[in-house]
Amino acid sequence: MATEFVQNGAITPEGQKVIARLEAGIAEALKLEEGQNAGALNALSGPYKHYLVNVQQMGKHTGFTPAQWLKDYAYGAQSVYDLVLAEEKQAAQDKLNEDTVAQQAGLADKIGDLEKRLTEALATIDKQTADMAALQETQTEPDRPKKAGPDTPKKAEKKPKAEGQAAPAETDAEGDEDS
Repeated sequence: MATEFVQNGAITPEGQKVIARLEAGIAEALKLEEGQNAGALNALSGPYKHYLVNVQQMGKHTGFTPAQWLKDYAYGAQSVYDLVLAEEKQAAQDKLNEDTVAQQAGLADKIGDLEKRLTEALATIDKQTADMAALQETQTEPDRPKKAGPDTPKKAEKKPKAEGQAAPAETDAEGDEDS
């Protein structure tokens, strides 16, 4: 489908982009011509040359306007518009690429900072661990009575001294049971 560059005698935004692109390309070629690059104007493609001659050079004498050129030379205008769209698409992609590279650089900086902080934290932990080990080696544990637990051996019971003698507490209790 062809793009409309002129509606009701007025140039559309698409037409304005075409005209701006044509005039910028011609201005660049003229600047190169001034810089002794004689082939710059001849190197312009068809639509550029046609616009240069018919609108910029002869248009002053004939009254041929940019709007008329867009209407009468729609094929050339469409080819320039396609170029404009391709340039806009490439510019958007370039911007996206630049933003992505900038984000990646920012992430790389953050990763570097986090690695540095991690290294410092690990060094602090290693120092504190070494300090604790040294402190434990220098401290002696005070003698504490051990609490009786399941692993602690029981004290041996006292045996009576003579055959007839029993421990006083046991004798009374045993004697009551026998009687």
